[in-house]
Amino acid sequence: MERMNPMNGTSIVILNYNTRDFLDTCLQSIRANTRDVPHEVIVVDNGSKDGSVKWLKQQKDIRCIFNKKNEGFPKGCNQGLAIARGTELLLLNSDTIVTPRWLSNMRTALYSRDNVGAVGCMTNYCSNFQQVNDAGYKSVDELMTFAEKYNRSDPAKWERRLRLVGFCFLFRRDIYEKLGGLDEQFSPGNYEDDDYSLRIWQAGYELLLCRDTFIHHFGSGSFVEDETAEVREKKRQAYHALLKRNGEKFIEKWNVPYNYKELGLRDIFPDWQGPEVVRCIDLQADFLRRQKALEKKMAHAGELQRPVHDLPVLYFSSDRKDVEPHDLEMVNFCDHDAGPVAFETGIEGLRLDFRAGVRLRVPKGPWHVRIGDAETGLWFFDGDVSGTVLVSMEKYAIRWQIEAYRDGEFVFSHTFDPTGLNVFFDLSETPLGTSLMFLPYIEAYQRETGCHAVCRVKEQMKPILWRYCSDLALADAIGADDYAVYYIEAFQSEPFFCPDDCRKLTWQEIGRSILHVHGNPPMLACKQSEVPELGPVPADVAPAGPGAGRYVCIAVQTSGVQKCWLHPGGWDAVVAALKADGYRVLCIDRNRAMASDGYCVSIPSGAEDFTGARPLQERIDLLAGAACFIGGPSGLSWVARIAGCPVVLISGLTLPQAEFSTPYRVYNSTVCHGCYNDMRVNWQESICPYHAGTSRELECSKKITPLAVLLAVQRALADRVEKTKRG
Repeated sequence: MERMNPMNGTSIVILNYNTRDFLDTCLQSIRANTRDVPHEVIVVDNGSKDGSVKWLKQQKDIRCIFNKKNEGFPKGCNQGLAIARGTELLLLNSDTIVTPRWLSNMRTALYSRDNVGAVGCMTNYCSNFQQVNDAGYKSVDELMTFAEKYNRSDPAKWERRLRLVGFCFLFRRDIYEKLGGLDEQFSPGNYEDDDYSLRIWQAGYELLLCRDTFIHHFGSGSFVEDETAEVREKKRQAYHALLKRNGEKFIEKWNVPYNYKELGLRDIFPDWQGPEVVRCIDLQADFLRRQKALEKKMAHAGELQRPVHDLPVLYFSSDRKDVEPHDLEMVNFCDHDAGPVAFETGIEGLRLDFRAGVRLRVPKGPWHVRIGDAETGLWFFDGDVSGTVLVSMEKYAIRWQIEAYRDGEFVFSHTFDPTGLNVFFDLSETPLGTSLMFLPYIEAYQRETGCHAVCRVKEQMKPILWRYCSDLALADAIGADDYAVYYIEAFQSEPFFCPDDCRKLTWQEIGRSILHVHGNPPMLACKQSEVPELGPVPADVAPAGPGAGRYVCIAVQTSGVQKCWLHPGGWDAVVAALKADGYRVLCIDRNRAMASDGYCVSIPSGAEDFTGARPLQERIDLLAGAACFIGGPSGLSWVARIAGCPVVLISGLTLPQAEFSTPYRVYNSTVCHGCYNDMRVNWQESICPYHAGTSRELECSKKITPLAVLLAVQRALADRVEKTKRG
């Protein structure tokens, strides 16, 4: 290994106590994934009895200290820090696996400002909201694939934190020289990292959590692992007693309340005058809100064994695809949302509804049942059955035909017919643009079938339905009398929520296909309720020109960074050109910035800030008066379109048929593009299915030039002026 330059490099200090296998894996990962940063590795062995000492003496690229007994975590770490030669010092648990760019990312954050004292990272097993819950890897290879995408240095993902957990704790040498080592009163371990965190803040430095960096952490191997359950339980009790004892020591030393981990800097240091940290209590509240939303959407998770029906369930399908276990998990939430089969048929024990596809409860006996499509005459199920609930995998609109025979005698028949009955449409998890796309098709379904359509929508959508779709009723839950239920938000899960792959369909075909309506109903036509008051014209807007006194709305964010326009400086160039022509430029995104997959998309310089959680009608009014709208394939583009505003739609991920037609569509067909509609890949599984991690990553977006966008904008503005002249 490269000889350490004491003025430029990292000393990695690892404490080992009977964790040889963990340590071996950890060191291998350091060797493989830390070649981009000069470093040395120091291992302090605390009297291990598992062969670690002999094995460590064979490792030629590390420095070692061998203690005859277990000196505890703080003292052992202090021994390693005392001989470290690096300009940065890093305490790393032995039960970790480091990943590509882990250390270079953390060093970037550490040296981003002079007042940064220490940084930590994310992992799979940790408290303090430093845990990623959905990493999903099951092997080291999958871990590295996940981390390769995750570990992209991004200042937007750095959080100022009150404390950092010490499994991976990087700090500068001058911090160590000012503060000294870990407080050994917390031996054998726990709370020494909390203590050092507050000492760093007390010295006038700050802590950053690098949410752009992920390593694996097995977790607490030295404290609670052992051979027998009895010994393991004793160690568990001793461990929790240690936590309690050291926690009391910490609270007494710092004179803080027991819930100090949830507090902010001013709660700990009353004289603190600087900006606050991200508080764990706020993260907890946000986590609970997201968890509640997730549980509402995915009520089926972990509930496949929880009975909804009083009889065993048999799923059937059109046999377009073989039904696999993960398919059942995907559709099962509908069954749980609907509850038991709702309606009596007039035959004892035989019940029927269409609240999760078609569901037929068949009592015990010599039954033969046929279920199929009344419009094609094709039978999806045709067989003998007894004491079973039959549930279709298909959840989209089909004109179901049901026939039942008992002892060979025809006893029951029903053809799906919602005339005069309630049909429930769930759009509660549907994105804004998709909701606006589907509402005309729900209205068309109501007209064609003669049903009473009832919708469950997001709160922001309710005023839109009241104002523009007054013939659609609103409800927050499935009603007792609802004849059928459709889950619109799940339409990309073909072939069970949509009969065809949406990637190859136009947006009109998707609506027709799912709800089985005919023709293309007109888009919603929103009317302006009042002229928006924009305030004074900024001084840097040209006082004259073809657009003097007028404004353009822009939205730079979408539901995913892949959909955003990412040409470097592109938005700044467009904003500057519009302002030079006398237009005000209003950024109407919900948030000022979004960060994902190593990219940060934020309000362009020079644009006026009209971001925020504003009512949707306010956005409609704003867009109705705009000279044009510029954005990506997002809900705001749909809002602009139905508000009558010319839409310059920029997207390399999608092909034009994926959105409404606009003469001002901008994309670059000379580079790799259109993954959203590419049948060979799933765009949601990778930041860039063909070129992730290469110089061509997201070239579909990055190589749409400002010139191409401005030419489309000029045409949109000219057409708007001409239309205004014609009245």
